This record gives sequence, C-alpha cells and structure tokens, in this order.
Amino acid sequence: MIVRFALEPEALKWRGGDRVATDNFHVSFLEKWHDCGVLIVQRSHDGASRLDREIQDLPLKLRKRWTVAMGHFPRVTDLEGLPDLSAVDHAEKVAGFAKRVQLVLFEPTRAFDAFGLTDDEVAIRVESSGLEVCRFDAGARAASFAVAKARAHRDIPAKEATDAIWREYFEIPVALSKTIVVIDRYSGKAVLERGERSGFGQFLKRAEESVVEGGPATHEVIIYSEIPGTSTRGDIHAAFRSVVASTSHKRIQRVTLRLLVPGDAKKWAHDRKTLFDRRWLISLGSGIRIFEGDRTSGDHDIHCHSEVDTFLEGESRLREQSEDPLEC
Repeated sequence: MIVRFALEPEALKWRGGDRVATDNFHVSFLEKWHDCGVLIVQRSHDGASRLDREIQDLPLKLRKRWTVAMGHFPRVTDLEGLPDLSAVDHAEKVAGFAKRVQLVLFEPTRAFDAFGLTDDEVAIRVESSGLEVCRFDAGARAASFAVAKARAHRDIPAKEATDAIWREYFEIPVALSKTIVVIDRYSGKAVLERGERSGFGQFLKRAEESVVEGGPATHEVIIYSEIPGTSTRGDIHAAFRSVVASTSHKRIQRVTLRLLVPGDAKKWAHDRKTLFDRRWLISLGSGIRIFEGDRTSGDHDIHCHSEVDTFLEGESRLREQSEDPLEC
C-alpha cells in the first residue's frame, strides 16, 4: 500500500527542540517515505522545485539525506494539479487535493494556526474528503503511514472485491513504474485455458487503465512462467500473443515472456511476486489469478516490501535459467 503525500516546502525550515531532535524527525520521516510513500511535488517554470531550494538551506547532514531521497525515493511531478501549499490557510482548502494525495504535511506553526491542531495532536482529517493534514515534525506518525504499514502484510478473505485489492495495492505502483516484473509459474497454464479472462489478461487490462498524473507514459511488463504440462512452446507463445493483442496498447508498449522448464520454475519461482521499477515488491500467495473474477475465490495472503535486493538476485537467476524471451 502506497501513501501519496505532499509537503509544504517551508516545513523544512522548522527547527524543533535541539539539533538531535530535529535530525531524528527528519530521518524518521524519510524512512517512511522510502518504505511506503510517493512524494507529489510541484515544479516551477524554471525546472526546479521550491522543495529543492529549501533543501539547499538545510544543515549539511540533513541536506545530504534529502538530496539522496529526492534523487532515489519515489516521487511524481504534478505540473498543474497541486496548488501552492503555502497559500492554504484552512482545512477545506486542501480538500480538493484528495484526488492526488492522501496526506499533506505542513510547517508545524502553520498547522497549529491555520488548521487548528493542538499541541497534543499529530494530524486532523478533513471531513469532506478524508484527507489527512499533519504537522511535519510528526510526519512519521501520520495515520496514513500507520495504516499502510498495518495492511502491508495481511490475509485476504474469500469474496473480497478484486477491484478494491487492485486499487489498494497495485494501481499506484503500476501507474508509477516503467518496468513491471511478474513471476508466476502457473500464469502460462491459465493463459492457455482462459485467455483474456486469465489473471494475466486481467492484470494487463487493469494496468492499461491505471494512470497517475506525472507517471511514465508507457510500461514494459516482463512475465516469468513455467511451460505447462504437455503444451508446446508454440501453443503458449500463441496464447500470450493473443492476450497481449487484446489490450489497447495505450500504456503497455511491450510484454516479454520468459519461459522456464518445470524443474527450474519449481526451484527458483516457487513464490509468486510482482516487482515495480526495482522499488516495491508485492508477494501474492495465489499469484495474479486473484484477478480472474470480480471477487476472490478463496483465501489469499499478500505481503508488500520496499527492500528488493534479495528478489533482484532471484530474478537474475531466473533470467539465466529461462529460455530465449518472446516479445509480444
């Protein structure tokens, strides 16, 4: 689960307590951003953002941390939709942000004066939109981040709506990623049997419809599957080509199929996972077949991760074991 958030640039000027306390709340907030956040930032006409300028005025230690975060942590530039946060002076003025973000962080004094937070409050909810308004010095304690952490690992019961699962876990990572890697050893069998109605067919359809302002224009999807049963490579190649041809190709420009012989698939691809731009990893016990219907057909487990190094090593082994790729 990913939290889209906006940050008032002037919030970085806040110096709360002593230097150690200030460093601590910056570091804690950056950890939350790394683990489950996407910064939505407005860029000015000269190409830089006001946030970039504020970072340059930070003490050296914090400036280095923020520079790394701005270069490597997930962020999206919203050129038109995000108003000047410094001009927002009461809660209802941020209600319109709810389509783009879930959380807005303000300089603490402004959070007290403009939004009515008290000394013992971390944040408030805007009733008309559900948007969370939080003071920056307590940003790591925002409820949005707490909910994301709590729901990052859970059991999905039977008959849960697959649309809701897609929106909560997949929509934002898909929309923000240029490259999506799916490891699902049984996906080939499902494509042969159900074509467009298979989990992979439905995954592609949903991915075509997942759009975030400022996200990449196109995606590449790489799918690993074992060669099912007595089927020939020609059969499975034709089935995947048919499914890919049925998509609109508005956003998915290339699909690459990498086939594994059953022994290698069992050894290296036992778990079914989806990787998004080497940033986020979702492990789904039942694989992408979960999207084959309007509601889940049984119990499933889902786990979301931001540490992906081990997966990258495993994917490298799979690539070495797979046959020549088929580009659809």
